[in-house]
Amino acid sequence: ISNLLQGMNIKVDPNDIKSKNTAAVMVTAKLPAFAKSGDKLDITVSSMGDAKSLQGGTLLLTALRGIDGEIYAIAQGSISTGGLTPRPGGAGSHSTTATVMGGANVEREIPQNFSQNNDLTLSLKVA
Repeated sequence: ISNLLQGMNIKVDPNDIKSKNTAAVMVTAKLPAFAKSGDKLDITVSSMGDAKSLQGGTLLLTALRGIDGEIYAIAQGSISTGGLTPRPGGAGSHSTTATVMGGANVEREIPQNFSQNNDLTLSLKVA
């Protein structure tokens, strides 16, 4: 948590943080072909540590970067795992993975250059 805050230019001594309700997460999304700026994307939030549950949490503003390091979408919002996961013996626990429908906004479009010269060539093979 201290490192996260340091990335936001907030200096906190790691020894001063005694929170039991935070989690480090991985946020992923699939950017579909022809996605436009402003389109909504579904995101997957997965715990990377020993968190017991993400249920009821809030994802802070998170930049979603492509392999090229560029930001393609921004994600944030309330996390809901969809309920309890059954466990043997009748015990239940919340999931540590959630899908957030429409949880990201596309910020950068992937350029589609296949129609620059107004020609389209198809190569068909008979099977």
